[in-house]
Amino acid sequence: MDKKYFYRIKHLRNKGFTLIELLVVIAIISILAAILFPVFARARESARRASCLSNLKQIGLAIIQYTQDYDERYPAALDGPMGGPYNTHVKAGWPGAKFRINGSGHLVSWMDMTFPYLKSVQIFECPSQPDSHTLAGSLLDASSYGYSGAFSGYDNDHYSKPYNSRNMGNSLAEIQRPSEVAMIVDELSQYNNQNIPYYFAQPSVSSGTNKNYSPHFEGTNICFADGHVKWMKTSKIAGSYTVYVGYGSNPNSMYANPLWNPFIG
Repeated sequence: MDKKYFYRIKHLRNKGFTLIELLVVIAIISILAAILFPVFARARESARRASCLSNLKQIGLAIIQYTQDYDERYPAALDGPMGGPYNTHVKAGWPGAKFRINGSGHLVSWMDMTFPYLKSVQIFECPSQPDSHTLAGSLLDASSYGYSGAFSGYDNDHYSKPYNSRNMGNSLAEIQRPSEVAMIVDELSQYNNQNIPYYFAQPSVSSGTNKNYSPHFEGTNICFADGHVKWMKTSKIAGSYTVYVGYGSNPNSMYANPLWNPFIG
């Protein structure tokens, strides 16, 4: 064999990686991946949180517009006489046709009442928790956002207000501290037309580990009555407040929490 050809082949062979070098490269790539993947995942979640904040901002503005068109009253939780039966519809492209309310069928809800100002059902879905989530093994099929019963009048009796037998939202004039009280909350539940505080005060939720109520970094986005939105850690929302107590019977009730009760001056 020609010596020049032999040495050329040998030189080319010597330029390859050894097994140890390959293992070192693989180890470095693995370390970099372990460091960067969580960073990328957090960046994606930050983007989803920002999109969710935008959704809530638009919903809040739609509700404010609604009050201007309906005698300065907030939309009711559901359409129909208080206690039911509530009206249903299957109008394609409307929230009532897509989302289940109260776990039973598709009802005309506060989402449908504000829909003409939004023109998009997708706005009612947080990108971090689509409606394919399950509850007790069944399809949840719910909106991502909950509307406080303190605004819709649905749960007035929990907030030291008379029971609203006329099933209409409370008036703008009744709402104290609009920049401090929660109106719409990012929480995935079929019962998002009712009293939201009950869910947030439960230990499994207030810890921030339940993704249905803490979809963004162990916290959730909130739209306040004046229309501004912000993220809050779930444990700060619940604090030391208890659940299942009426406003007047326990000062530590969630319903006495200034974040939820718009009637406290």
